Amino acid sequence: MKSSYADIRVQKKKKDFFQTASKNRVVKDMKKEYSLTLEEAALFTLIFSYMLDDGRSCNFAKIKNDFNLDDTTHLRYLTVLKKLKNKGLLAFEQAYRGRRENRLMPIVVIDAIIFDKLIFGTDIFENVNFSDIYSLTEAVDDLIDKKNESKLSESRFFDEFKRLSKRIDTKQKFAKLFVKYTPIEQLILFICIKEYFEGMVGEQASAIAGKLFETLSHKSLFLEKILKEEYAIFQDDLVTFDSYSEFFDTNVTVILTDKSISLLFDTHKRSNFIFQAKYTKHIPCNTLDKTLFLDKSVAKGLAQITNTAKPKQFKKTIKRLKKANLSSGLVSLFYGHPGTGKTASVYELAKKTKRDILQVDLSAIQSKWVGESEKNTREIFNEYRRAKIALKHEPILLFNEADGLLSKRLDISNPVGQMHNTMQNILLEELENFEGIFIATTNLIDNLDDAFSRRFLHKLEFPKPGANVKKKIWSAKIPQLSDEIIENLSHYDLTGGQIENIAKRYMLETILNDKELSLHELKEYCETEVAFKREESGKRVGFCEG
Repeated sequence: MKSSYADIRVQKKKKDFFQTASKNRVVKDMKKEYSLTLEEAALFTLIFSYMLDDGRSCNFAKIKNDFNLDDTTHLRYLTVLKKLKNKGLLAFEQAYRGRRENRLMPIVVIDAIIFDKLIFGTDIFENVNFSDIYSLTEAVDDLIDKKNESKLSESRFFDEFKRLSKRIDTKQKFAKLFVKYTPIEQLILFICIKEYFEGMVGEQASAIAGKLFETLSHKSLFLEKILKEEYAIFQDDLVTFDSYSEFFDTNVTVILTDKSISLLFDTHKRSNFIFQAKYTKHIPCNTLDKTLFLDKSVAKGLAQITNTAKPKQFKKTIKRLKKANLSSGLVSLFYGHPGTGKTASVYELAKKTKRDILQVDLSAIQSKWVGESEKNTREIFNEYRRAKIALKHEPILLFNEADGLLSKRLDISNPVGQMHNTMQNILLEELENFEGIFIATTNLIDNLDDAFSRRFLHKLEFPKPGANVKKKIWSAKIPQLSDEIIENLSHYDLTGGQIENIAKRYMLETILNDKELSLHELKEYCETEVAFKREESGKRVGFCEG
């Protein structure tokens, strides 16, 4: 694009500028380019010329003095100036610096995008890839920044956005998010997309209003429509409110739905979106390597879940479940005594299906601040949805040792009970329509809230291991033990986790004292473990009721 710098700059030197405006090529170009009247185009061109000499703005007093405008002509041009302002082509500098306008001698600045286009010969969209959602989102974000920095008026902002949206490549699947909607709805989508890319849950309605509009009346009308969900993007299930927001006010957060996310990323390389875990612990499947010993009944149940979770079979299963209008998530509960292999089985499943794990530590998401724990619970599932996009296969969302969250409802008369129940409500809601693989582990099945029972497709019990399994565990943990010693030790009522603890103590003793332990000493270790668990079983662990 050719620069008009030289042509515009000389206009202020023409003493007969206003008299010859109708024949002036630059004025005629301005008139055509921005749909102006002859008078508007002439004044706009002259202001541009003065602004180039000043380097930043144009003081209207200079135009009046240099061209000897009488009071009548001066006032007429002030009216024209306001029309140019209303069209978004320029702004009154004093007004957006927070000072009162000098209505007779205003200082004006040209719209930043028009300035760059005419002076530098550049188009702000010339480097935008209209086939790429990331490039488009960045361009829209840049427009919003220019508006918020007062380089663009509200009307010019919308004009430029419309110019951008018309150039979106309609062949791309993500274009379905935008083609049938109004500019305001498209902008809401772009703002939510940008937040999603940055790993955030969404954007508050009040913040969106502030980004798009300048006047209180425009913001208020927008918020009224958005809170009533009158925009078609709500009705078409492209955006929704984060249900964590409990009050029908401007703090409600607008988020993308799974439908939008599917349209955004179906045709794009996952590598464009880098996943970073914040609310979960990301465990890559290639780091999992642990030998697992299970009784036949448990191994059979785990094998069934594992076969269903294998990528090809999982896709096939999802398709058939959706066709039958059934929930397509693989939601499972692993329950039983501590140390019986529940968590290790999840790791084994992940390794065999080549799926990463997002492991949730409930203590890490609980907060002393009101509402923060509930928000963190919601964020876990938002993070999982982002991981589904970024990772090669859908990961496993593991709520490990989830006894506290899955337990029966607590008394709502205290803040702790209210927080617990709200977190449960969020979990129940998310599991109702969960798409992916979810596994929770718990030691205390008797205290499971009834509302969770129907949410779990598989309920796999992990009993204490039988004698044959315990022999395999002893042999794997302490290979140097004789068959006779292993036979003796296998009669103790121990879990795999307890045997592993004893094996660690055995190793420490042999390292520190440089000697092998006798059967008698190993039995003492076993009896200590059994006695400890027997003493502990008389206590109620993991819950605080009342």
